[in-house]
Amino acid sequence: MIDIICDHEIEFFTVVFSVLGGLFGLVQWKKGNDYKRAEMAKLLINQTRDDKEIAYIIDLIDWNKGIYYKGKFKYQKEAVIKYSLTDEQQLFIAIDRTLAHFNYICYLKALHIFKRKDMALFDYLIKRIFNNIEICNYLYSLLYWTVGLNVACSYKHLICYGLKRGFIGNEFIKEQADSYTHFLAYDPVSSFHVFKQLGYRFYVYKCYRNIKNAIKCVFNCH
Repeated sequence: MIDIICDHEIEFFTVVFSVLGGLFGLVQWKKGNDYKRAEMAKLLINQTRDDKEIAYIIDLIDWNKGIYYKGKFKYQKEAVIKYSLTDEQQLFIAIDRTLAHFNYICYLKALHIFKRKDMALFDYLIKRIFNNIEICNYLYSLLYWTVGLNVACSYKHLICYGLKRGFIGNEFIKEQADSYTHFLAYDPVSSFHVFKQLGYRFYVYKCYRNIKNAIKCVFNCH
């Protein structure tokens, strides 16, 4: 009888220690992932600040003056031209590099490598990007142009993140938006093709948010 009790106690403590060991390993794994994310975020923040061209383009975007887009990016008269970005082609390349930089950050969020608290480090600059109408017209034109070509938009993840966070409104995905202008020729496309370009997960998210807003409206009305 005593041997049976001892065997049960041994089994019990074996299970307990196994569970505790598993929990300890899980905590250490989570800490390791948090550290890796923090290091990656620090690297991207430093790149944003230390890369002279990206920092300069961010300043132009943040000030909301200095550049305009009419199919090509050009300097406005009051722009202070720095570094080697003296012609339109070099300016265009620098803007593309800057948008690609933030698109990669949003891509890490889409892969769930970055969490919401990590993205908070970049939200101000991303919101400023979408507050600049010239950049929005470029992204809007590029989105519909690539949808018409049936190829992926270079800044898909940046656009998706901006829409999900409410940095740009639903009008952005309308073919004929009042707030944005097309500057690239494209084949007429339906909203379904735009949602397909942005990803079906984004479509599900939009449906969820619309239903949630409708429910809130019903309760507020009553």
